[in-house]
Amino acid sequence: MVSYAAIPLSLLLLAGCSDRAVPPPTAASELGTTVIKNGKVNGDTVTFVEPLDFMGMLLEISYTGKIVSEDQIDFTRQVADVATEKLVAKRVK
Repeated sequence: MVSYAAIPLSLLLLAGCSDRAVPPPTAASELGTTVIKNGKVNGDTVTFVEPLDFMGMLLEISYTGKIVSEDQIDFTRQVADVATEKLVAKRVK
């Protein structure tokens, strides 16, 4: 299971950027740390790819999020062609 603790903070920081490519943040899980690829904010849409080495197999997990407020982004997470999940990133105050 991926720990989303690092992802929401990074993405909420990205949400303050203008419509441009942004420096890649990192995500950490029990499988290690990975550099987020193709991170972009365009209007109220956030997209990025999390490359994940799972037992020697590279999986690309694609995230598409909608910024719904200063404190929340609603995401859809596509794990290769295997699974689609919904998640909510909330700023911890």
